[in-house]
Amino acid sequence: MENLSDLSLFCLLLVKECASPDTLSEEEKAEEFRKVYLRNLPLSVTTIMAAARACGINLVAVSASKMPRNMRGYHEMIVDGMIIDSRKTIYYREDDTASGLENTILHEMREMMERIFPEVCPGYRPLRTLATHLAANRFATAVLLPRESFESKMYETGLDVVALANFYQKSCSQVLLRMGRCFRAGSSSTERSMSLDSMLNRNGGSPTGRGAGMRSCLRLTYTELKACFPGKDIR
Repeated sequence: MENLSDLSLFCLLLVKECASPDTLSEEEKAEEFRKVYLRNLPLSVTTIMAAARACGINLVAVSASKMPRNMRGYHEMIVDGMIIDSRKTIYYREDDTASGLENTILHEMREMMERIFPEVCPGYRPLRTLATHLAANRFATAVLLPRESFESKMYETGLDVVALANFYQKSCSQVLLRMGRCFRAGSSSTERSMSLDSMLNRNGGSPTGRGAGMRSCLRLTYTELKACFPGKDIR
């Protein structure tokens, strides 16, 4: 690392604070990322791009016709022993949505971090390909939808997925995944410790109300996720 504008410095900071990256959850990595690079700035494509460039990453738009099939983005970097090449590049679809672009940049940055960790933390065992992909998804979502504020808004809207998606300008699927992580993590307050069923019933009442619709959304999303990863336990 020859300058402060390097993603390697952030990885080294995490190592100095926790000894090993595997002792930190993706939520904690995301929180530290926001503190270092985003601070109190509003989350937008502009600020996410600025954070990437602050990490020494080049951002290159690629036409849909030249992007590999079924990919929204990919990255290039060189890792050779203790030398981490300063040329880091993230390629993204030029026609992607703002939400998709934000997620792609953060996702690729987290995958880059996984390759850097063994260089700044000897003995660290990097995640395998699928685990890295899932960790990158969690990291990107945690940066874009900070848990504390998201949980507050989640209950304020009565678990209204569409309202949350519109408020945060994110896809319904990303909002649903974030809600699932929040439910699994649990909370200490009385309101947030209410069961999912009780929250749904409070906002739906009858089987045809919002509660029933929310249950259908959750079932559909889980089914779709299972189809993406056959034979894997994604619960």
